[in-house]
Amino acid sequence: MVKVYSGDKCILTAREAENETIAGFLMRNGLSESLYMPCGGEGLCGKCRVSARGELSEPDEREVGLEPGFRLACRAKILGDCEIVLEKRGYIFEERAGFKSSGNAVAVDIGTTTLFCALVDTERGEVVKTVASVNPQAEFGSDVISRIHAISKDKTALTKQTSLIRTAVSKAVRELTDNTDAIEKITVVGNTVMEYIFCGKNPEPLGQYPFETEDISGLFKATDFDIDCKNASLEITPFLSAFFGSDALYGAALLLENDGDMLLDMGTNGEICVRQNGSFNYCSAAAGPAFEGAGLSFGCAAVDGAVCRVTEEDGEIHCESLGGAKPCGFCGSGIIDALKVMLDTGICTSDGRLTATDGKYTAVDGNGRLIFKPISDSDISVNGADIRALQLAKSAVCTAVRLCAGDIKTVRRMYLSGGFGDKINISSAVRCGIIPRELEKRAVPAGNSALSGAVRSLTERAFSKKLEYIRKNSRLIDLNEIEEFNDLFAEYISFDDR
Repeated sequence: MVKVYSGDKCILTAREAENETIAGFLMRNGLSESLYMPCGGEGLCGKCRVSARGELSEPDEREVGLEPGFRLACRAKILGDCEIVLEKRGYIFEERAGFKSSGNAVAVDIGTTTLFCALVDTERGEVVKTVASVNPQAEFGSDVISRIHAISKDKTALTKQTSLIRTAVSKAVRELTDNTDAIEKITVVGNTVMEYIFCGKNPEPLGQYPFETEDISGLFKATDFDIDCKNASLEITPFLSAFFGSDALYGAALLLENDGDMLLDMGTNGEICVRQNGSFNYCSAAAGPAFEGAGLSFGCAAVDGAVCRVTEEDGEIHCESLGGAKPCGFCGSGIIDALKVMLDTGICTSDGRLTATDGKYTAVDGNGRLIFKPISDSDISVNGADIRALQLAKSAVCTAVRLCAGDIKTVRRMYLSGGFGDKINISSAVRCGIIPRELEKRAVPAGNSALSGAVRSLTERAFSKKLEYIRKNSRLIDLNEIEEFNDLFAEYISFDDR
């Protein structure tokens, strides 16, 4: 018998599945939300660690170094009776105090990492409640390319990913309201790959040249997407290209009111849009998941225990974690703060090399790699491979910003959107060279502009005209066709704050 616990509470008792991995068992029993597997279950990232005891397979080479009692869910196989203890990854709620409306519409933002939903009262133009959860497709990888790759290897992966995200949206709607019959419309935004998968459409063409897309936007029934809102229509929103989705488009329509306004979504795709002379230049930078904490040795999502802030004062390095919990890794804002401290103290050079100090903040691990250990009584650290991932992400964004803008001096305001962009310390981002120093005083956190744009579309009829105007007056800046891209990418690979 297999028993699964969330904290002290037993949430599942089931017959053992002989020779099935813990991850496979959890996914088969509808508990994929509890898993975080940025590498897609290849045993490379070590992020699917669970507490497990009982009749399990012997640890393999990928599990060497884990603390006693912990296993990788993607590697450990169930051989008989055992107990599994999961990390809690519940919903995050925000509700307006004293606001009694039940709401009649829902805005949905399907992010690669996180799913956001908002209950909206369209008559009052008010958001009643919001809810956020981890995108359960993370079991197929932390980025869109990994999820496309999973589908290319196994066509059933498309059905599974579609089912996961539709179930998650349906669950979120039920968490938002007890009266689902009152919902009249659901508007869905997201990056192009996420929208394709939500619609059950194969996204493989989006992952290979020439990155061809088909228009999948339209108005449908919510029940067609397995969402139990029998009276609701569901809108699949339009995108601009394979790598500039409706989430970025709706953010641009919300924020870019004047010439010189720029939107930078600092997620995996790094969407950028700038308004110039009444038209819109847009592009995307292949930043990868490093800015969201994925793909790093001790990176994590913005969960309790994630290190979100790192500072240095009088020779002492101080760290703060979300919820005040025991640190479990770095989220995006925390890793950028840590990098700034490392640069300021000389622990990391501008070209990305970690340097030995007196041993107070650096150490050598079992593989001979120099690591930065800022947190006392913790194994959380940053190594050279992490620095390299941040270098590549930083250079991709910085190069794309400059090429999309043309002349960086014409940018009057830079809106930083997405969870990472909203929480990032702007001075840290400038010190690391992610944001050009010329724009330090013009950078403004904009929160989740995709979700806010979806809400605006539900409450303001004129918003659709803004969307259509951008679609008709936009120009793709294809970075692959710009000769100086490689030279600029190489130039901005260092952490110089210029």
